Amino acid sequence: MGRNGLGKNCRGTPDPGEYSMGSVIKLLSIIIPAFNEEKYLPKTLAALARASKVLRSELGTETEVIVVDNESKDRTAEVAGSAGARVITFSVHNIAAVCNAGVRGSLGEVVVKVDADSQVSERALVEIVTVMNSGKSVGGGVRIFFDTDRRWVKVGARVIEFLLRLKGISVGMIFTRRETFDAVGGFPEDLLAAEDGEFATRLRNYGRAHGLRFSHLTSASILTADRKRSWSFTQQLRLYAEVVFRPKTVRDREKLGYWYDGER
Repeated sequence: MGRNGLGKNCRGTPDPGEYSMGSVIKLLSIIIPAFNEEKYLPKTLAALARASKVLRSELGTETEVIVVDNESKDRTAEVAGSAGARVITFSVHNIAAVCNAGVRGSLGEVVVKVDADSQVSERALVEIVTVMNSGKSVGGGVRIFFDTDRRWVKVGARVIEFLLRLKGISVGMIFTRRETFDAVGGFPEDLLAAEDGEFATRLRNYGRAHGLRFSHLTSASILTADRKRSWSFTQQLRLYAEVVFRPKTVRDREKLGYWYDGER
């Protein structure tokens, strides 16, 4: 276990021969896309360190945490490196491409994508490795809670979660085996936002075709920052309605300032 509990392969380049590909997961790769995230990364990485310690203690699985720095203007890379994460610099400003770059630079049998402002629950990684070791899951996601005192945000999150469950998918923190990630084509780089929803849909469909379930881990969760506290209910509703009901929006950078304005 490396310093701060993030795993002995979090610093420097991992040794490809150290972990073998097999049914029992030996290395879990956690990918964090990051753009100007110095404010949120410390809590995110601290939570991952705690979860990684529990994972190693209970199942013997190691972790590597990779922060993909998308040309941040703040101390994102420095904060990530000082916490024990391995930092990859990536210049293309496309969230899906940033996530894919992180997966390409990783070595784990299972890859997990989590946002830089999201704190994983202490047993989340144990739950992920357990369900993937079963051989019955194509991958899946966890529950999402918002770190906020705004009731309508909390209620909205539950409504969105319910609607996503009806579709058979989850977003936010998504996991799958590396070979499955490659088989479905990774995150869709033709989308500038909502890439995790499309990726999850591909996973679900792949699973159905191969007799594997998309796992909704109700006992695992992430606590996500309430970033746009200055936004009204109407503003945020309009934003998500645009993404959901006007698919072309996620291909138009000018309409996606929420994700690309440098204040995410």
